[in-house]
Amino acid sequence: MGRFFGAIVNFGIGAMVLNMKTLGVPIALTAIAFLIGLAVIPLAPETKGQELPG
Repeated sequence: MGRFFGAIVNFGIGAMVLNMKTLGVPIALTAIAFLIGLAVIPLAPETKGQELPG
């Protein structure tokens, strides 16, 4: 699932570069996903010392 989503995102970035005629703005917009990820990290449960599933 993750690879499929990653492929879609890459095609989306390519389409934005094609339409905006620049690389900087589309790449900067993708940084929003990383900022959201950083904001979510403190909300994730601590798993140190727990057994792995399966």
